[in-house]
Amino acid sequence: DSKLADNLRDTAKTATSSNKEMAKSFSKVALSIMKTGKSSARSAVIAIALMLAVPSLADAAQSYPDSLWNAGVQAYSDGQWDTAASAWESIIAAGCGNAEVYYNAGNAWFKSGEYARAVLCYERALRIDPSYSDARFNLEFAQSQLQDKIDEIPEFIFKTWMRKICYMASSNTWAVLSLLLFALALGLVFVFLLAPTSGKRRTGFYGGIVAMILCLVSLGSALWQRSDYIKADGAIVMKPVSSVKSSPSAGSAKDLFVLHEGAKVKILDDVGEWKNISLADGRQGWMQSSDMEII
Repeated sequence: DSKLADNLRDTAKTATSSNKEMAKSFSKVALSIMKTGKSSARSAVIAIALMLAVPSLADAAQSYPDSLWNAGVQAYSDGQWDTAASAWESIIAAGCGNAEVYYNAGNAWFKSGEYARAVLCYERALRIDPSYSDARFNLEFAQSQLQDKIDEIPEFIFKTWMRKICYMASSNTWAVLSLLLFALALGLVFVFLLAPTSGKRRTGFYGGIVAMILCLVSLGSALWQRSDYIKADGAIVMKPVSSVKSSPSAGSAKDLFVLHEGAKVKILDDVGEWKNISLADGRQGWMQSSDMEII
């Protein structure tokens, strides 16, 4: 197990989160009281008390996830993997999870031997930031330790290339880049229209075409990542052994095959407590919802 842990990219990632929604709410209440125009001493005292409470509430909101993060880092440094994972999972449960938190939680779960939980965390980190190369590396390494080895159906080579390009940067980076390239394309159009010589007009024409093509590629990559983030059709099997049925029924349905914890499935449909799933190799069947967790 120590040899496996050495191969894991487990460098601690600095992450800080804050939740100031409560402070904003108190501030709005205080301002609304002050705007009512009532001169009563009671209203004034309430407004002042709420305004004074805003900074302390904001500090408390920030210190809570920070303290959990520091506790997780300390536990991870001490080799207390379960404690570290629990601390980072608490940050996620508080609604402050980001790619770095999921990544570190995945590392802690992996080192504690919870490979399925580690795969789930890495997948969620990549759902937030598909360009997270360390999370992708660790996901592939964790998947190599699973019992089920599922061979993917080869996809069209051009789609594979486009996916690799798409994952080179985050969706926000691609969106900003598309705007810059669009502005460049417009500038080159003006060069084409206003340049005094044919050589400069030619440069503006062909340069504008190239800039517009790169703009569309950047925009397409941003939209692709956004679409992957919105979709919730991926899941990880969390039950040690789960039977995949021919129909959504526990009694009369036939067992098609068995999946073990950590396997990734795609959800096609759901009926009650059952979900119609497919694997990367094309196999399909029905599983109970309680046997999996949505990425």
